[in-house]
Amino acid sequence: MLVSALMIACPSAIRDNQGVSNIEGWNVRVAGGDRKLDYMEVFIGHPSRRRALRPIEENGSFVWSLGEDDVWVECRYRNSAVILFRSVGKVESCVFTRADPGRRIAAKGECNS
Repeated sequence: MLVSALMIACPSAIRDNQGVSNIEGWNVRVAGGDRKLDYMEVFIGHPSRRRALRPIEENGSFVWSLGEDDVWVECRYRNSAVILFRSVGKVESCVFTRADPGRRIAAKGECNS
């Protein structure tokens, strides 16, 4: 059986243009700018189902053993309500590495089918 690898990485930063409805008696100023990646989550099925998987940590990487459903990844950004997500498809396993060795979060990885 041929195993193929799919590389997955969240964008390291996004430009977020937040806004707010008019608030009577208040002026609004939006501080724009890039929002840096905070963390990535891995889900079985669409993220709206909130079936996040907990990985096993091995030598600074996070390892997920997966089942039959499609796998989705979700990217969350600091100080932003924006969430990026996409399907990885059906895969057997994924290994993600930390974005920062001092933090327990994943940011990029490889999935095998």
